[in-house]
Amino acid sequence: MPAVYSVRVGAAHDAQFGAPLTYTVPLGKRLILRDLDYYSGVINGNFVLALFAGSPDVVFFQASWAINESGWRPWRGRQVFYAGDQFYTYGDHPVDVIASGYLLDD
Repeated sequence: MPAVYSVRVGAAHDAQFGAPLTYTVPLGKRLILRDLDYYSGVINGNFVLALFAGSPDVVFFQASWAINESGWRPWRGRQVFYAGDQFYTYGDHPVDVIASGYLLDD
């Protein structure tokens, strides 16, 4: 059996509602999403929300920052996405995000 290594499946600076980070699992592949890292530097705005949702639109992670708060929010876990599934993440204020996991042959 070949070795399995993590791959970065997406990264975005200032992902927000109008410009989300989006990824579609390629045909013949299966993605095991393992890690998400968010950073928000917006400290003078209102509530900031970061969502990660898949196909169908099911939210499995949500992070928030209070007014005058900035910083990092992690997610560690396992979510399975099949060929053709799409997931996306965004904030109602800009957030930086990076996602990684295992991209396996189906």
